[in-house]
Amino acid sequence: GEDKLTTFMSGAVDANDFLRNIPKSVRLSTDISLNVLTLGTRMLGGYTTLGITLNSAVSTNIPKGFFEFAKKGIQENTYNFSDINARTMNYAALTLGHSREIFDGFRAGINIKRLIGIGYANMHIDKLNLALGENYWMVESHAYAEAAFFTEVETATDNQGKIDFEDTKLSTDINPASVGKSASGFGIDLGVVYDMKDIVEGLTVSASIVDLGRIKWDNMTRVATKNNKIEFNGFEEIDTEDFAGSVADELESLGEQAMNMVHFYPDGEHSMSTNLNTTIYLGAEYNMPFYKPLSVAMLYNKRFGKLTGWDECRGY
Repeated sequence: GEDKLTTFMSGAVDANDFLRNIPKSVRLSTDISLNVLTLGTRMLGGYTTLGITLNSAVSTNIPKGFFEFAKKGIQENTYNFSDINARTMNYAALTLGHSREIFDGFRAGINIKRLIGIGYANMHIDKLNLALGENYWMVESHAYAEAAFFTEVETATDNQGKIDFEDTKLSTDINPASVGKSASGFGIDLGVVYDMKDIVEGLTVSASIVDLGRIKWDNMTRVATKNNKIEFNGFEEIDTEDFAGSVADELESLGEQAMNMVHFYPDGEHSMSTNLNTTIYLGAEYNMPFYKPLSVAMLYNKRFGKLTGWDECRGY
């Protein structure tokens, strides 16, 4: 029959083939930067820009064992997971930039950012141990979650003091004058471009560091587990033969059920600073002397951070 796309939870996907290609930890991340407004003009011997951007970054870290458990089902009496993490940071940036030629062929630029925090959330599960009983799982966990927004987080609890995430919400009592004060910071971008025509004709090199900065969140709400053992009835069965959703749907379904195994309780408020996803770019382009429109280029970039870090090199 015709080939068709499916997801890893489908019964048509062999478990061993799928798991063979999964690393010890699976990191998923996405970054979105939306230019709302950009203005530019020639002044001060170069180019000056003013802009507004909206930025969102989401990253997760899922151990291979969790995928194995989800795909193969219950085959052992005990399971031990660690280092499960999910984080999102969202902010607006007011930017002022300037670039100019320092000397012939060498241009430098700087971008200064005033950062206004919109929302931040982070969940980290250090330990999640599962032991199969006669009709239930015995779950032992050590985890915490924290969140801060431009307005106060109103946490809700049940009659046992456990956090009720469905009824937890953001306060609608927003003071416009306080927006940008409870969550704010500064950032900077730096970059240079050098046309090396006097050394190697046709060669241009560049280097930059972007998103160097941090945001301070004054009203960070924290919840944590109490390191006690709880009984859990188990995962609902997922129809792997005819799953119509996407990979994101499957992970969300598994994640929601996994969250039922972890009981969070209020753990106070505090202030905290979070770094931006700082990235370094190094590039080179060479125009062929025998045919100027033809060129080859290389771009290397390195992002810093335990959860968001990676290295990449591309040729063009």
